[in-house]
Parts: sequence; structure tokens; C-alpha cells
Amino acid sequence: MTGFIMYILGIDIGGTFTRTGFIDSNYNVYNFRKIETKEVISDNYGIDKFLNMIDVVIKESQLFDKSFESLKAISIGVPATINKEKNKIISATYLHSLENVDLVEVIKSKFGNIEVFLEKDVNFLLYKDMYDMQLYNYPIVCGVYFGTGIGNSIYINNEFISGKHGTAGELGHIPVYGNDRVCGCGNIGCIESKASGKALQYINDEKYKNNDISEIFKHYNEDKELKDFIDVLSMAVATEVNILDPDIFIFGGGLQDMNNFPRKELEECIYKHSRKPYPGKDITILYTGNTQMSGVIGGGIYGFDKLKEIK
Repeated sequence: MTGFIMYILGIDIGGTFTRTGFIDSNYNVYNFRKIETKEVISDNYGIDKFLNMIDVVIKESQLFDKSFESLKAISIGVPATINKEKNKIISATYLHSLENVDLVEVIKSKFGNIEVFLEKDVNFLLYKDMYDMQLYNYPIVCGVYFGTGIGNSIYINNEFISGKHGTAGELGHIPVYGNDRVCGCGNIGCIESKASGKALQYINDEKYKNNDISEIFKHYNEDKELKDFIDVLSMAVATEVNILDPDIFIFGGGLQDMNNFPRKELEECIYKHSRKPYPGKDITILYTGNTQMSGVIGGGIYGFDKLKEIK
């Protein structure tokens, strides 16, 4: 029994994999797991299989006695829009079976009224990065995480900005004039349909299909389409810079970790599209290398801070 140690169960749900782990108050990780999301979340299962996964993960960890007294909270990060009350998923490409369910109340009821925190997955990534880089005291910090889409988290005056309906910060869905591509959200012309991991895959399939996509940027200097890709990507970032004038901009996600990714050219394009002289003249950009555990750890850090607020 380890009742003297408090834990939070962090759950980072992705379109392909769901990652879980227990975080103690020193932010150490225990029993990290990676599970195929389709095995626990599907239109065929409803919510029961997801709840069963949580139950199995808790019991098989062997960290708790029968009372689960030392498990203080469950933090769940999802690639989705969440309502302002942060208890329901409004819209998610891969998580339809969890949409419009009072997920917080259902989990509380099943697991002894434990605290449950539901957030966008990118908010947990930004929270961890801010902890690692000691950025909590800056008034405005923005995180952009380039992956399959464009994930965006905005932290202003010690809180995440969620907006009237909980859907603020959908940077990837800024409409671009003249773009007729259909986005995964159903709209036509969203910027991430032209500048995201999915859009990059499209370029690779059309022009470099015999090469691994991880090597695509070695063609950057001679490929106008790749240069346009970076330019459009910078427009999304510059839009947020011009609107919010943030103290710090954090870049993360798999895209910027690729071989030969043109960071310098991206920054030059961001400057080109930013208002002069400010904020364009003074944009602080930090890069982060996220790991498999980042969302889980971020959920734990966030959860412990929320527990302090509740007390």
C-alpha cells in the first residue's frame, strides 16, 4: 500500500493511441501505458469500454488499496472542442461515442466521486511546457503544436482561454481566401487543410511517394509548394501574434521535429506577416520536444494545481 503518496491518473486521448499514467506530487510517472484508441473508444462501444479501461488501469497499477484513497483525480486531455463548463466533449473527429456525454459526472459516479478534469489535449501540453520552462508568470503564453492538424492553446493571466462556448483558439480553422479544400471539420477553406501534417502528407504522396515523409523537407529549397506550405503555416501563427501580442510563443508537435524542418524560414515568414514595428519586432519563440508522456504529465501537473484551487 502506498497511501502516503497522492496520485493523479493522466489520460491523453489521441486519434490513434490513448496514453495513461499515474503522476505523483513530484510529477514522477508510474505505470505508463499506450493503448490503441479504437480498442477503447468506438461508436460500437458507447462509453462503457472507456470506463472499463480506466478501471483496469487503476486496478492493475497495484498502487492503491481497495479504497483508492490516494488517487485524488483523473485528468483527461482530448483532441476535441469542449464546452465552457469543461464536462462535455462538443465535437471530436475520432471520439463520437463520447460527444455530449457528461463525462465528468459519469466518471465521478463510477469511481467514488473522485475529481475529474477535462481539457483540450494541447492545454496539457502547454501546461507541461510552461512548468518545464518556468513561464507561469508571463501574462500571455501561446502554444502551437503542429501535428495532424494545428493544435493551439492560449494561456492569459493564469488561465486557459475557452471563450463563450469553450471553443476558443481553433487556429487551424481560420478560413483562407481561395482555398477550396474540405477540412476534417466539414468546412471549406480552413488553414490547416493547406498547412498541417495531413496537408504535408498530401504533398508527399503527390510528389515524393517513394520517400518517407520524415525526409520531405530536404526538398524545401527547390520546392515552391513546400515553401508555400511554410508561408501558409506562418500566417496562422502571425494571425494570433497580431491579435494577442503574446509574451511567449511555444512551438511543439511532430512537424517541427522533422529532419531539415525550416525553422529559420518559418520565423522569417511569421515576421513578414506580423504587424510592424510591434509585435513583429519582438516575438519570442521557444521550441519544445514533446514525448509520448507529455500529455499525461501535463494532465498530472494541471490536476494537482486544480486540487489546490478546490481546497
